[in-house]
Order: sequence, then structure tokens, then C-alpha cells
Amino acid sequence: MEKSYKIYEERTKKSAVLYKKARNYTPLGVHSYVRFYKPYPLYVDRAQGTRIIDVDGNEYIDFSMNYGAQLIGHTHPQVVAAIKKQVERGTLYTMPHNLSNELAKEIIKRFPIDQVRFTNSGLEATMHALRLTRGYTGRDKIIKIGGAYHGLHDYVVTKDDPVKATEKAIPGCKGIPPETLQNTLMGVFNDLTSIKSLCNRYKGQIAGIIIEPIMMNRGIILPEDNFLKEVKEICQKEGALLIFDEVKTGVKVAWGGASEYYDIKPDIICLAKSIGGGLPLGAFGAREEIMSAIESGEVSHAGTYNANPLSVTAGLVALRDILTKESYKEIFRLNKKLIESCREIIAKYRLPVHTVYIGACGTIQFCKKPLRNHKDYRLVDVEMGERFWISMLNRGIIPCPYPPPREQWTISVQHTDEDINRYLEAFEGIAPKLLENS
Repeated sequence: MEKSYKIYEERTKKSAVLYKKARNYTPLGVHSYVRFYKPYPLYVDRAQGTRIIDVDGNEYIDFSMNYGAQLIGHTHPQVVAAIKKQVERGTLYTMPHNLSNELAKEIIKRFPIDQVRFTNSGLEATMHALRLTRGYTGRDKIIKIGGAYHGLHDYVVTKDDPVKATEKAIPGCKGIPPETLQNTLMGVFNDLTSIKSLCNRYKGQIAGIIIEPIMMNRGIILPEDNFLKEVKEICQKEGALLIFDEVKTGVKVAWGGASEYYDIKPDIICLAKSIGGGLPLGAFGAREEIMSAIESGEVSHAGTYNANPLSVTAGLVALRDILTKESYKEIFRLNKKLIESCREIIAKYRLPVHTVYIGACGTIQFCKKPLRNHKDYRLVDVEMGERFWISMLNRGIIPCPYPPPREQWTISVQHTDEDINRYLEAFEGIAPKLLENS
């Protein structure tokens, strides 16, 4: 792998200089811990369509799409035009405006909710969804799924040890008092017994279950048959609310997200990433009865930048004008082509990996068998994933966000057959060397 890093350093000398300067001003030189990778991260000069150009002038075909936040691709001309127009009308109001009404209507069309409130991120969406769940039910305990990511607020940052999995949540980093997580319980994906056990042990105390309908913090882990429907039934039986965290799945796995794909109506849905058209935007919604706890003032939700007119403008154009039902056909076709061809390359070189995909998302899992839950993540060859990622980067492909074993690619409306072919050409070029540690 050292050879790959040397190639990277030769290609990215200006990034190295900027990173060295950044260390003087910012911890690790980045503003989100996942943006750092060794020896240093790329510095971007600009992005257009499916291309990212770094400060050294290197061009990359981007399959990361900002951790899946841009299903519309970079600088989509319709969004750029709408934002330019809105800038002249105001960038922040902190007062009601009709754009938020229009976007709310578009979201309600797609998802089984009656009302929606906007936030600035997925973190905020899940945080407020948990508060709403507790406020509405009058209960405190939440079941979270081990290995799932719901943002970095204290109630959900847990240590998810695949070997020593525990039912009681353990803080995932310093700065989170253990008492903060005393009402967070840990279930296991695709394991109904773990969830039923918690409900039985804390009978009448469970406010809700927050779950990624498809786990996307460990590559892609799909729910087994009827798992989600049975979790819904458990919630109904216990008087608890089911929260779907669709920050990553919403509008990417189907027009109406995983709720539509699996034909399930959760009690609360959290959204972000691709609903914002490339700008910061989150949302949470539910049926009117649940949202009434906010209307009455029993549950607080506020924020200076909520429903920011620029973000709402971008989101409205993305959902209403660009991400039409027709557009998904081409996205899904390209994703299927990429997956099927990757499988052929994997078979040809007998790589001990497999692929998983759904909707616009896909991944190469660096292990032989599909994962059922976070406990299986110990089987993943993280080092091979690193070799894959840096080698693809050196060939002008950003194959997925970093870190590769835990992330997935996103096919946008601007990707083309040529982009897919370039990915496959690069993958075939590095495939024979993936088993080598050089």
C-alpha cells in the first residue's frame, strides 16, 4: 500500500501544502473527522456534474456524491439558476415564506406523513424526532440498533463493539456522560429476539425504536424478509413509536424512500442529505396527531436557520423538477449495470468480496458473505478496503465516501454510461493487486 500512497503524494502536492497550513487552525486540519485520511485529504477546487477537480488540477469522477447528499449531481444547472435568483431575494428570513410550504407538500407527497418540520441536518432531524417521541408517549427509553448512525448528538453516539455487544448503551466517545445514555437501549439489526427481549424487560417504558430501514453505516445491510414489518408490529403492541431514519435512504432507494420500497408506514420519518439539492437541509415528519405535540408547545422545536430560503429553494427544485419518477429509471439502470459488471470482475479475479445494491446506492463489501448486522462487521477486511479506495483515487475515481468499508456509492441523475465504464476500467486495473499488500 506504500506504493499507492507515494503515487497519491506525487499527484497531490498542493493539497499537502494546504493541509499543512490547515493544521495550524483546525484539529486534524478538517471540519469533520471522517474527512481525514492518510497521508492527508484532497483539497477541492471545484465540482461540476459528476466531476471533482482538486487544487492540483486532477479530475475525478465522483461516486461519493457528498456521502449521498447529491442525488442530483454537482452544480445542477436548474438548482444553480434557482439559487442565484433566490440570493437576490434574500438568503435568510427567520420568518415564514411560501417556499417552505411548497417543499413540505412535495415531501408529504412522497412519504406517509401528514406534517413536516425542517431542520439543518440529519443530526438535528433525529435529535428532534427522539424528543418528539418521548414527549408524545410520555416515556423515556429508546431502542437504537447497534452499528447504526443517527448523527452525533449524545443520545445516539454509542460504542458498537461487534464482539462484546451489550444491551445497555456505552458512550462512543469522551464527553458523553454515561447517565445521558441510561435511556438508550441497544438492539441488533435483523434480530427480532434482541428487540423483543428489550421490550419485555422494559415493559411499558419504551418510547420508540429508531432504525435505519437499511443499515448504511456498515456498507449496505439489507433487512431480512418481514424484519421491518415485525418491528412495526412490536411497536404497535408496545405502544411505542417507530422512527425511520431515512437520512441516507430517503429519495435514494425509491421515489418515496424505504417507506415506499418496503411498504411500511413508520410513525416518524427523518430526512436530510439528498432532499436539500446540495445545500444543508433536514426534516422530520409524522402524522398530525404526533406532530400536535409541537403545535401545542409541549415539545419544543426551533432554530434560526430552519427552512432557510436558499436550502429550501434547492430542495424544492431537486424534488419537484429534477428527481421525477421518470429520472429514477435511468439512475437505477446505471446502478444495476455497475453492480453486475463489478460482480463479473470480482468473479474473474476471485476476490473475497461481494456487492450489495439498492436503488441509487451500491457498495463492494470487503468480505465473502453478506452482513446481517454490525456483529458481522468484524469479518470485513478493512485494509483491503483502504487499498481499493486509494488505488481507485489514483486512477481518477472517487469510488465512494471515506472510509470505504463503511460507505456506499450514489449514482446521480448526471452520471452516464461513460462514467460507469470508467469506474469499471479502474476497478479491473486494480483488481489483480487487491490481494497484495503493496
